[in-house]
Amino acid sequence: MTNFDYTLSSVFSAGGGGSTLGDVLVHLYKMDETSGTRNDTIGTAHLSLITFSPGDNYVTGKDGNAFDPNSAKYALYCAGSSIHPGADFTYSMWVSRQGSDIIHAISIRNDSGGWTIDISGTYVKFWWGSNSVTDTLTVGTGWHLVQWWGSTSSMGLKVDDRTSQTGSKTGTTLPSINFEVSYNEYVDDGYGYTWDGYFDDLNVYNRVLTADELLERWNGGAGKFYPYT
Repeated sequence: MTNFDYTLSSVFSAGGGGSTLGDVLVHLYKMDETSGTRNDTIGTAHLSLITFSPGDNYVTGKDGNAFDPNSAKYALYCAGSSIHPGADFTYSMWVSRQGSDIIHAISIRNDSGGWTIDISGTYVKFWWGSNSVTDTLTVGTGWHLVQWWGSTSSMGLKVDDRTSQTGSKTGTTLPSINFEVSYNEYVDDGYGYTWDGYFDDLNVYNRVLTADELLERWNGGAGKFYPYT
């Protein structure tokens, strides 16, 4: 996987502090809401809330509040075409895994293809079609930064400040379906898969971030949050 280097001389990001992250940020979900829609504070791809049964759907997060699916009682969604940046992209999200597994924790995917983040056992896996890259994500160990990206023929996954896991993929076209957080057809169909954990501060970028930019978001474990100062 090749990370592209970008040189700035006297040009500073809208995020301030010399960071380049603000220049390529196209969607931002702080997940601070305590009910209903989770707003896109940079774009217009707001995430609607699906309610399967009553309960709270927020907790204290990595930065402000976080979205709590409450063991599959809730899910978030919007049109995949409204959030996905295109052939080159990076998604960056804080995740706290408390217990049970989920297939398709975050996804734009159906039987014809697309991508998904699976969290199961002790791992997190980024799928694009039949291609995948994998890293570990254990239960009950606090907040972790999961970042995944793709370009025309490459894909990658990074958890916290660990070594990036990279591989090849085929194609850039996604099916015309929803982007979903924590919606799981296996739950809906009664197979019993649930998600016990939290999601916070989803940032979506319109290119592959550099190695330095990925580490900037991690920021020694403290996180760096918009406006990235």
